[in-house]
Amino acid sequence: MVIGIGFAFYYSLATPKGRMRWLALAIGAMCVVGMVAAYTRGASVGAVMILLYVWLRSPNKGRTFWKVALAIAVFFVATSIIYPQGQFWTRLASITAEGTETGTGADRWHLWQMGWHAFVRRPVFGVGAGNFGIFSFYHLPPDELIGTYQLHEGALYGRALHSVYMQVLSEFGFVGAVAFVGLLVDFWRRNRALRSAKLLTAWRQAAPRGPELRAVSLALEAGMAAYLVTGLFYDQLYVHWFYSLLIVNAVVHSVALRTAAASQEPLPTPR
Repeated sequence: MVIGIGFAFYYSLATPKGRMRWLALAIGAMCVVGMVAAYTRGASVGAVMILLYVWLRSPNKGRTFWKVALAIAVFFVATSIIYPQGQFWTRLASITAEGTETGTGADRWHLWQMGWHAFVRRPVFGVGAGNFGIFSFYHLPPDELIGTYQLHEGALYGRALHSVYMQVLSEFGFVGAVAFVGLLVDFWRRNRALRSAKLLTAWRQAAPRGPELRAVSLALEAGMAAYLVTGLFYDQLYVHWFYSLLIVNAVVHSVALRTAAASQEPLPTPR
C-alpha cells in the first residue's frame, strides 16, 4: 500500500489528462485506505515519510501540496470510519509507549541483536536464505539469546527478522550486503538517466501522447523509496516488490535508450 501511494501519484502526473489520470489518483486513494485498514504502525510511519518524499521530489510543489493534502484528508476520513473508537490512534501511540522495552518494539530489537550475532558467526556469506531462525536456534549460545527467547528457545525456529537490512546482513553476509547495495546503485543510476534531456526528448518525440518519462521515473523512484522505508520494519526481502521495481526500471531504461538511439539514426534512403 505504501509503495502504491507514491507510485500512483507520480503515474497520475505521467499520464495525459483523462481517465488514466483519474484512475491512478483513485488507486492512490485506495492505497491510503488499505494502509489504514492494515492497522500497522510501520506502514503508517512509512506512508507519512513517503508523502513528504513525494512532495520534496515533485517538480511542482504547489500543486503537489494540494494532492498530498487530499491524501491526508482521505487518511483521516478512513481512520474515523474504520476505527470509530479511535483504535488506530491508540495503536500509533504505542510506538513511543513500547519503544524497545515492551511489545513488538522489544521483540524486533531483540531479533535484530540476535541477527547481528548470527552475522558475526557467518560474516562472509551469511547463514543462508530464510535460515536466521533455524541457525540461531541451533548455534547461538544461551548467553546470546535475548528477551523471551532465553526462556523459549523454540520460538526462534523459523523466526523472521522484521528488517530487510538485518536480513540481508545475517542471511547473506558481507557478500550479500555488497550485492544488495550494488542493485540499489544500479537502480538509481538507471532511474536518474531516465530524466536526462537526451532520453526525455527522444521519448517525447517517439510517444507524444504516451506517459511522460520524467514522471514515470519518479514513480519508480518513489516506489523504491517506499520499499526501503518499510523495509526498516518488515521482513519483505522475499516479496517480489524489490525485484519488480528493479526489473521495470531496467526495462524502461532499456526502451528509452533504444528510442534515443533510433531517433539519431538517419532515415533510410528511398529506392
